[in-house]
Amino acid sequence: MVELGKMVAQIHIEARHGGAVEMKKGQKIKVIDVQGKQVCDFFALRAGDPAVYLSSVYTRSTIGRMRPRVGDPIFNNLREQFMIMEEDTVGRNDMLYAP
Repeated sequence: MVELGKMVAQIHIEARHGGAVEMKKGQKIKVIDVQGKQVCDFFALRAGDPAVYLSSVYTRSTIGRMRPRVGDPIFNNLREQFMIMEEDTVGRNDMLYAP
């Protein structure tokens, strides 16, 4: 299990709704589906520059598969490493849908 450190916020998002949290470089986020095995769309933007965002297209093409694995980098639309998947308790995450 990944050590998350001190929790700075806990946000509960109701089903069929959205939410956002601003993070700083080096911080970690843990997404938990409280009801289990539900679809959770996750998206990330660069703070201060929303034109830079998580890119499933560049991530898939760079890692060479549709489903990222623990340790895989996640890329943005500039083909820069944006984050790393450190833990996966679901095992069926895909990056099929663009952007």
